[in-house]
Amino acid sequence: MKIKCSMIIMLCLFQAGCATYYHILGPDKSTFYADQESSILEKTVKSIDFDYEYDADLDIDYVFSLYHGFTDFKPGDKELSQALDGMDSAALISYSEKIYWLRRIAVYKLERYRNQGDWKNYTFIEKYLLPPLDYYSDLLEKQALKKDKSYADRIDKRKKAIDRRALWEMRRKEFEELWKYDYNS
Repeated sequence: MKIKCSMIIMLCLFQAGCATYYHILGPDKSTFYADQESSILEKTVKSIDFDYEYDADLDIDYVFSLYHGFTDFKPGDKELSQALDGMDSAALISYSEKIYWLRRIAVYKLERYRNQGDWKNYTFIEKYLLPPLDYYSDLLEKQALKKDKSYADRIDKRKKAIDRRALWEMRRKEFEELWKYDYNS
């Protein structure tokens, strides 16, 4: 009887310790968005019935639909336009480019997982993360083009620059990962 009681007490303490540990350290948090960008993100995703999350295992931020499927989303131009009322065009363009950057990072990770043969992560990004991110990015780009007509002249140049920078960033992270595991052992 004493053994059973002590086992139950130990189990309760262990579970309370794990919960306390998790509560103190908390889940992994994203550092992708600045404070102003976080408020824009929250306001815009809520307006189109989306939400956002961070996947620590894949090290990627993403948006997802709350109510609809994984490829069909409700039209959200009007709601997004209302949510972005009063925002200056420079901030909107900057945020739109940040989301485009996130989209490119997701595509580069998708390609990396395909090349590695990691089909679980490849399928997860391709089927569940990329379609809502593409949709959200396209909506923001349309809103940025509506707010600033001159942005249409330079958008392709900006996208190419973002593509190069995102690719360089992914390669740098891959190198750091290799360096950490291969050379600092």
